[in-house]
Amino acid sequence: MRTLLFVVLFFGSTARAQTVFTADFADGTASAFVPRGGTDSWKIQKQTLAQTAPTGWQWASLHVFSLTHTFWGRFRVDNAAKTGFVGWLVRMNLAVTDSAGNLSGSYVRVGYDFGKSRYQISEQEEWTEPVRVAPTAGRSTTTPLKPGTWHTFEIQTNLNDLTLRVDGREVAKTNALRHRTYGRVALLTHDATAAFDDLQLDTPEGRVERGVVSSDQFMENGLRGESAFCRTKSGRLLRLHDGKLSESPDDGLTWSTETPTFAGLNSLGGTPQLLSTHSGRLVSVRAFGNGQSSTAHWAENLWAVVSDDEGRTWRKTGQITPSRAAIMADVVREIRLTNGRYRLFLFLNNERLEAGNVQRVVFSDDDGETWQRAFPEWPAAYPNEGKMVDWGGGKLRIIARPRGKVTWQGRNETPCVDCVSYCESSDGGQTWGDWACFDNLPTNTTSLNAREDPYDSDKIYLVWNYNLAAHEPNSCGPQEVSPRTRQALAWYSKRSKTWAYLMDVDDWEYPSYAGPITQDTRYMNHTLFIDRDYVYLDIHRANAYSQSCHFEHKSDHYEGTYFLRKAKKDLVPYSAFPPLHYARNGIIPGLKTPPTPPEPEWDLTYDSLRRQLTVTLRLSPDERALAYELVAYQGQRIVKEVAATGTPSQTISIADLPKGGYYLQLRTNRRRLTKRLTNQFFR
Repeated sequence: MRTLLFVVLFFGSTARAQTVFTADFADGTASAFVPRGGTDSWKIQKQTLAQTAPTGWQWASLHVFSLTHTFWGRFRVDNAAKTGFVGWLVRMNLAVTDSAGNLSGSYVRVGYDFGKSRYQISEQEEWTEPVRVAPTAGRSTTTPLKPGTWHTFEIQTNLNDLTLRVDGREVAKTNALRHRTYGRVALLTHDATAAFDDLQLDTPEGRVERGVVSSDQFMENGLRGESAFCRTKSGRLLRLHDGKLSESPDDGLTWSTETPTFAGLNSLGGTPQLLSTHSGRLVSVRAFGNGQSSTAHWAENLWAVVSDDEGRTWRKTGQITPSRAAIMADVVREIRLTNGRYRLFLFLNNERLEAGNVQRVVFSDDDGETWQRAFPEWPAAYPNEGKMVDWGGGKLRIIARPRGKVTWQGRNETPCVDCVSYCESSDGGQTWGDWACFDNLPTNTTSLNAREDPYDSDKIYLVWNYNLAAHEPNSCGPQEVSPRTRQALAWYSKRSKTWAYLMDVDDWEYPSYAGPITQDTRYMNHTLFIDRDYVYLDIHRANAYSQSCHFEHKSDHYEGTYFLRKAKKDLVPYSAFPPLHYARNGIIPGLKTPPTPPEPEWDLTYDSLRRQLTVTLRLSPDERALAYELVAYQGQRIVKEVAATGTPSQTISIADLPKGGYYLQLRTNRRRLTKRLTNQFFR
């Protein structure tokens, strides 16, 4: 007799476009627009937003990430040279100017070219590639544009399609866009002055964030690009990157030139650490062994280095790791314990010892002079890249990327789900408990950062990659396709004990090329700093190439580090976590699924007479089943996999399986749902 498995699925509907932004500038402000590098060439003049710089490329963007939208309003050209251009950027992921003044980046550009006297659509997928003019349908015939006259415009985008209408007439159209990605919307000029008014943006994706300032000053920096911020005791805002310090005199609007700061230590490299302690001391971590590079993402023989004059001079203090231990160190933190004492913490990732890789916490009670080990230490299969936070109530937590298993010491070990992991300490960080997951914080297995707000004891901030692993098979196994393409910010309220989504920090679905070489965009090693009035983030982005999997990625086309500041007064939590999306092989399927799904209903019934297992579950809207798997307890081996038929119910025979312990695992387009089955089902 065959044993049968029934699965019942329920599905929902997709989102519709809504108006996310309007502006007539009657209030005299343009706080939603992010000017290029904090420049002030965009001004409110006679209740319009005017671009007053007559030379070079100038843009002001809306911090919103949309793929499909309608953007409309009015524009007027005041003056334009023969080299002039007035128009817009859509799906803008990156915009910079090179040493020759050329616009480069990742965007779709649409507008009027005064040299050619016509409207034109062009695009650039990545800043090392040439600008591509859209096919013939994307170029209008010669059309005069008279300065000083107001015109209406309407831009519609949808996957491969873009249409531009001016004064109600279609002037440019293409159905062959390659740059299919979520990106910003921007106003754009080149060697021209212009004004814009009565703007409106309709999209089913995202929302417009106000109070954002960004800078591309650090775009040329190299591989990995980790950085750190601190506010010194005297009030200076410092940024450390690649062993160099820079300073901002105006809360991040502008930054000084980076200057080397550890030259006298003879260290080989360092990790992105910069902490200003309660005493005013600056603490960082440097490598004095065989570091791999000047950035020393992996390094040997780590020591704390300190400065008692706010970064002018440094000295070597306590040793953190043995000389032969190659390691990746995470963010150094200072936390005030319940007894009033201050303690420094550092999470060490994958410390390479002769007995195998381990992860551990070290702490210092004397401002970094000496370091002790906390207990226990974890094998490499457990969550890593941990960030220490004060959870309140005398508890500390390590918030970490999910990896491998989420419990400890052999108790109730289960496969790690796609969510942010944590473990807790109740004795000031000397000993730590088991690993668990925040079930309502979906992510792939990738880096994150977390900090409590020193000015609001209720809040803990988290920046992380808000994607789910695609779970597509490749040479590294079914869980190695982990897009790192959407960076998000959330906070946790200790009073309400809930997480709230705050904003999309960045979003770029870079095309992946099929075949032996794959490429995608990756946000890595997020920098997060919480000040009195602002949240500071450095966005580290690379285009990664690989012949097989994540561990072989080479970020040869590094897209650089750029800075973003968000005013805390403009942080407004979403009513619910926004939908997830991801690209696969360069095609964005428009998949929009709720990222905080309700717990699935696992109604398991066993008919001993008929020897049937019936499973009824409810999936979130737009979630679809891909396959059903039976996974052995021992070794976590998939012993049987059956492709989903897409029908509401499906029958699967499991009569051929031997006795033993199994997990029942449903693999969907966004997650894996796992339930442990008892031996009674396989007698």
